[in-house]
Amino acid sequence: MSTRDHDGDDRPRDQNDDPSDPGSTDHQDPSAEAKVRRPTKHDRALTLLTEHLQLRRSEYGWPYARGGDRLFRFDRAGRNELYAEARHLWRKANEDTPPDERTLRQVVADLQRTAQDAAVDDAAATEWLGEHGVEAPPDESDHEGGLAALLELPGAPVDGDYVIPDPYTVAPDAIWRWRIDGPPERVAWGPVLATKVFTDPDGEELVELAWWHRHRWRIATVPRAIAKSGRMLVRELGNRGLPITEADAKSAERFLAAVETANTDTIQEVTIARALGWQADGTFVAASGHPYEVHGIEHQLQRALEAHREHGSLTGWQTAVKAAQRYPSVAAAIYAGLAAPLLEVLGISSFTLNLAGTSTGGKTTAAQGGLSCWADPDEAGGAITSWSATKTAHQARLALAGNGTPLLFDDTQTAGKPEIVSDMLYQVTQNQGKGRMGEWRSYRWRTILLSTGERSALSFATHQGISARVLDLAGSPFGHSERSGPDAQAFREGVTANYGLAGPAFVERLRSYLGTHGPDKLLARHAELTELHRQDATSIARRRAPLVAVIRLAAELAHYFEIVPFPSLPDTTWRTLFVADDPRDNRAQLALEVIKEYIASFSDRLYESGRTAPPGGWIGTRTEIGDDKNAIALLPQRVREALSNAGYELDAVLQGWREAKALHEHPPGSKQRPVYQIARRIGGSKPRCFAFRGELFSDDE
Repeated sequence: MSTRDHDGDDRPRDQNDDPSDPGSTDHQDPSAEAKVRRPTKHDRALTLLTEHLQLRRSEYGWPYARGGDRLFRFDRAGRNELYAEARHLWRKANEDTPPDERTLRQVVADLQRTAQDAAVDDAAATEWLGEHGVEAPPDESDHEGGLAALLELPGAPVDGDYVIPDPYTVAPDAIWRWRIDGPPERVAWGPVLATKVFTDPDGEELVELAWWHRHRWRIATVPRAIAKSGRMLVRELGNRGLPITEADAKSAERFLAAVETANTDTIQEVTIARALGWQADGTFVAASGHPYEVHGIEHQLQRALEAHREHGSLTGWQTAVKAAQRYPSVAAAIYAGLAAPLLEVLGISSFTLNLAGTSTGGKTTAAQGGLSCWADPDEAGGAITSWSATKTAHQARLALAGNGTPLLFDDTQTAGKPEIVSDMLYQVTQNQGKGRMGEWRSYRWRTILLSTGERSALSFATHQGISARVLDLAGSPFGHSERSGPDAQAFREGVTANYGLAGPAFVERLRSYLGTHGPDKLLARHAELTELHRQDATSIARRRAPLVAVIRLAAELAHYFEIVPFPSLPDTTWRTLFVADDPRDNRAQLALEVIKEYIASFSDRLYESGRTAPPGGWIGTRTEIGDDKNAIALLPQRVREALSNAGYELDAVLQGWREAKALHEHPPGSKQRPVYQIARRIGGSKPRCFAFRGELFSDDE
């Protein structure tokens, strides 16, 4: 016999304890019996259901409840039926309101746990389940998961060795997951299979998926991260008929993970590239499938990638380019196209070769010669990118060129703004660009950019250091002789009919050469050529010398490898092209000459007190600044217009003007910004102006 103390502990009752004794520890208030805890609604509901139902466990492993001739499963529908049954029984047995839904959920959960611990059904109970529509799950010992039905679909992307893992079954209209605690769960509304895994030399992976949609198999390749996320997969492929809904996304991603694990030895693993050129394992990819397929590029680059292919013959290409021996700028463009793979070997960063000249001068045709080493150089071929494209498109195209193939941006004049050209010329030298959010990695490259335009690329440059990374070739590449036109036409027709051959052949021989001799001989020859081009050169030409040496080394190798059918250009020709003192390097001084001519032409539009503003308005004013009695202050917008009309960008020459002390500036420590603009009275206003020193005009009339 025991009793429960105030702490709820059971203890033996002392025979001397007298409940009637006021001093007894067991003395209780007469109303204590009324204060004994009554059963909660949870307990009462649990008791009702337990008395009314049989809690059982099927031989298939899942629990259930049986009430008379009714079957209650512990799935969503079955739980809702149990909630309703509990309320019905409660109203029959009690006068107060039934428990709330939260309490009923707890009650049914307790029933499920009890049923899960019950003994396994006997044969009679299993027969009763069959009479109530419960089918036995597939025999696990012979589980093929619906594979036979898939193989009967036309063009099935898998074979008989493919495994559909337990507990899944795949059908032409669904993927099911069998459950021990309820009916099968729909995972998808059609078969979705992992069929290939692509791995690049850096270890990044893509997964090829195949699914049945509208009576045919669809194929797509997605990054591994997307294949691991059902919701991302729906967003990526939902518009292409992927038979997965967002509600099924979590179950679908688990199915794909299980399928890949079960087919580790069945699913083909393919080495791929993410870009053209040199790969991390030392392979060189000249085109998709040679030797690795290129995957994971942006959709808009597909045509550019497809343009990298072989067409015609190497002999046909050699016949076409033979005329370049008479035209050094054309030959230089071809050599630049072949030089791109040498950058990695020599440790040289990316740079630009720009062909500048008037329209119909053959500059695009010459650049097409360099591009033809690797790709279809025709304007409609897809490999050429316009300077009018966006910054992101330019960076993506550079990334496709990768490490060792050249590319062509055509016609700088089509760029929406001059700074687009300047920014991209600078970006090229950085060997990388900013990756877009969500992309697999940042854009990276090591390449030679072939560029064309009607004016020097350096006239666009506003970033420090660009001048040393841009090689400009001015003038008509094919000259102006009687042979120029026919030669240019024959050249263009030849390289657009025979392309994608010289570059791969050059790399094949280069790799063989490196395998025999290593890189030391090439490094030594490059150093020798660099020093040769630094002799008696200007400061900027000395900095460009390593770039010229790369192109010249490519010329020597191309002839040695029997790719180009004529020897490298003579030394004097190379110097004429790249080493001679180029006045375009002194853009700041040339721009000053433009301003001096502008002032001389529009001197009547310099403001003077008392005069009426001329048509077109004032351009500036004569002024005194300190000891300078002849300074001329010009409105910034007038300066910019004058330079633009002459082919210069203000930002590209401003720093040179400041270094040359051509402008008056506020004294050091001044809070005026910018320091190189000084306010002067012009008409009824006092705008900030560029104040040019009077000594610049001392020789002018």
